[in-house]
Amino acid sequence: MKGQRVQQLASSADREGTNMNTILFFGLLSLAVTHLADKKNENSGTKFLAYLKSDYQPCVGTLIHQQWVVTAAHCYLPFLQVKIGSPNENIKGWLQDQEINYEFLFRHPNFTADSPEHDIMLIKLAKSNNQHVLVDLPTSINDLDGSICVISGWSQNWKYPFTDADIQINQMARWLSPVQCKGASPRNITARSMNNMFCAGMYPHQQNVCQEVSASAAICKGQLHGILSWTDGCVLKGDIGYYTKVYKYRNWILDIIEKN
Repeated sequence: MKGQRVQQLASSADREGTNMNTILFFGLLSLAVTHLADKKNENSGTKFLAYLKSDYQPCVGTLIHQQWVVTAAHCYLPFLQVKIGSPNENIKGWLQDQEINYEFLFRHPNFTADSPEHDIMLIKLAKSNNQHVLVDLPTSINDLDGSICVISGWSQNWKYPFTDADIQINQMARWLSPVQCKGASPRNITARSMNNMFCAGMYPHQQNVCQEVSASAAICKGQLHGILSWTDGCVLKGDIGYYTKVYKYRNWILDIIEKN
């Protein structure tokens, strides 16, 4: 499977090192990386995002192939519409909202509504889409603890709650260890679930309120490493999010694509 590799938006942040000791430093660095990512997005950047609309809630999808989008299994919703491009006509360099029909939905067979595990789904588009950037699947998960990722997704304007989310945001987040993940949430997080998931964020004890689209993409070292499953806050503001570890499902993804 070939696609144009997404630029490694977080590489400059990685070189800053791991000794960030104050919230102020986190915040300033986050703003700097977000600004850098936005500048790159004018030409390629996060044009790999799809907007998945339904009667219940929208979701973020990520283009990994000219005809395939990956998202969260909890986005298996009625009357799903797949839109490629930006719903906001004022975003420079983006192709406008293109609704594309889909042929099949493949939700992971082990996903259940009462567990965050295996929260991943594939969508086969009815036709190939050759006008957008693709993001690569991860080839390894070694040495990712402490790495800087970029969380990409859509947010909604509070002034217009009944319109589609049209604010595209890139937020820096740090890949945290399983111990840090458990300590960052009041929920009962099992070791088994963390085997297939990871958490990332900049502010472990912060919980913002916002209107963001579910299933944001976590791009780490230029590859799609995570799909947002759940959060107690707002990942597009640096809060901790819990992500499906895409590498664990790489073989399942490739098998589905090959057979369909």
